[in-house]
Amino acid sequence: MKLAKLDVFVSIETLRSYVDRLGFKSYRAAHKHRLIAKHRKNQETYINILANRFHPWFTNITAHQERDFIFQESGASCHTGGYIRWWKETHQIKGFEYWPAQRPDLNSIEHIRNAIER
Repeated sequence: MKLAKLDVFVSIETLRSYVDRLGFKSYRAAHKHRLIAKHRKNQETYINILANRFHPWFTNITAHQERDFIFQESGASCHTGGYIRWWKETHQIKGFEYWPAQRPDLNSIEHIRNAIER
């Protein structure tokens, strides 16, 4: 039943404060920002970018260096899908086994958490 039907007019903050004092806790999940369609990259678009921009540069760099390179990218779905994984393996592009989708930095704790959860 809505509070207004009972002639009770209370702000959301007052209600939250009251419920909190009673010992109840609530949680509201954070939501990611929604991207419009033109900002989303699917696997095919991403492979086109890798094939036309990254791969020629990467091939040139690795031809002149005697060391291994690891390609760092986020764990976003367009970076980790089956088709993109096959493409990177076919073109011998090594990457991290796991990388958080929203944290493309060198924070090792995320890798430790992932290993523990397995």
